[in-house]
Amino acid sequence: MLRSVLGALAAAAVMLVSSHASAQTAWIARVANDVTRINTATDTQILGNTPVGSAPFGVLATATRVYVTNYSGNSVTVLDAATNAVVTTIPGLSTPFGLALSPDGTRLYVANIGNNTVSAINTATNTVVGTITADNTPEGVAVSPDGATLYIANRFANNVTARTIATNTLVQTYATELSPRQIVLSADGSKAYVSNLSSSSVSIITLASGGVPPTVSVGSTPWGITRSPDGSRIYVANHGSNSVSMISTATNLVTATTAVGTDPIGVSATPDGTKLYVTNQGSNFVSVLNAVTLAPITTVDVGGGQRSMGQFFAAAAAPPPVPVPTLSEWAMILLALMLAGGAAVFIQRRRLA
Repeated sequence: MLRSVLGALAAAAVMLVSSHASAQTAWIARVANDVTRINTATDTQILGNTPVGSAPFGVLATATRVYVTNYSGNSVTVLDAATNAVVTTIPGLSTPFGLALSPDGTRLYVANIGNNTVSAINTATNTVVGTITADNTPEGVAVSPDGATLYIANRFANNVTARTIATNTLVQTYATELSPRQIVLSADGSKAYVSNLSSSSVSIITLASGGVPPTVSVGSTPWGITRSPDGSRIYVANHGSNSVSMISTATNLVTATTAVGTDPIGVSATPDGTKLYVTNQGSNFVSVLNAVTLAPITTVDVGGGQRSMGQFFAAAAAPPPVPVPTLSEWAMILLALMLAGGAAVFIQRRRLA
């Protein structure tokens, strides 16, 4: 009996620690040229917005830093993920839009619409250290799992180009439908899913074989695209039809479509794969959906329209671990309490004698 009670106490302590470590933050770039945050455990806005550059669009969050592309400001703002304070602003870009991080986190790649390039940024020094050639109007970028190849969605070239990062060598060009805007790779890096703005479709590119890729029809003018953490689903924000479509990667079929706010732009899944957050440029709220069924859960009022495109989640840093006593330690604690209690009773009786 004692062992069961002690085991339950220890399990409860472990659950308490785990619940603290699972808290997550969504970083939301607003039309008002600032960044706000959402506590995804409570789905409430965290007060204290941070001003960034002009027309923020792309957002990429890590455990320590948050990167925001300022489309009209020709810069990237770097935020401290713990405080939401501005660490620095990286200048010298040209109408920056989409962004991607290398697997080791040492390089940030930013698509420059203004000069048809992709800038490579050293994340330790926050400086531009390289330039990669793109085609006409690069808007979306993705990095291969080994960090060697960059895939670029070139909107007005109607293609995706693959380039070796180390040498800036063109490896392959993949045709898409009209106006490819954003790109996400499958979990194993073998396929690319591309939102085609003017074709209202998603191209599914098998990167090893090339050829004309199959397409999936979605809602009107899709913008942001992402995948579930386990790779089983693709989500697309349909800007023109105020909805989100979900595609099964097993069947390449749309399995659900759900209405959201006005002019949705970005879509991002929580790291645990349970919820999906959608930024709505024409509404004051962020839509929250069930990531498995696409059923609406709630909306979070953030006081203005939003533009976040990219992976705008990062798991919050876990608090220092709380020591959990072993069963033998619990037994010693209880024994000490019993002895102390017995001693107190003995002393009290002596006083009354």
